[in-house]
Amino acid sequence: MKIKEVTLNDLNEVILSEKKLFKEELRINQKELERFINDEKTVFYKIEDNEHQLIGYIIAEPKKKNIILHRIAINSDHQHQGFGSLLLIHVETLDLPITAYVDDSSHIAINFFEANKFNQIDSDSKGLKYEKQPSRNK
Repeated sequence: MKIKEVTLNDLNEVILSEKKLFKEELRINQKELERFINDEKTVFYKIEDNEHQLIGYIIAEPKKKNIILHRIAINSDHQHQGFGSLLLIHVETLDLPITAYVDDSSHIAINFFEANKFNQIDSDSKGLKYEKQPSRNK
């Protein structure tokens, strides 16, 4: 298993995962995925198995005072095995608060964020707003 930066060569595989995992209205489109890949500040990592098959990916965009977590996606047959938490660790190293919006009907996502010590701080038209403060015990 390896964690690597996503490149344009990975785009088709990521698009396929978006289609498998998310309702059409929640998918990130190709143009936006390309923007994330080409943006040097955006954290866009994938985790793959030993046969180089995509297990999942994370997209996080650092801002001035926090990080917006746009996506954490793990293929269905690899969920609940800690892969999402492994990807999240790479974002946490940036040492800024992490903000994520979660579809209020996605109990899997809600459980994931709560298990990873995110706190729900609000809800609005984007969904449930979760936040995690950086660990200061370094």
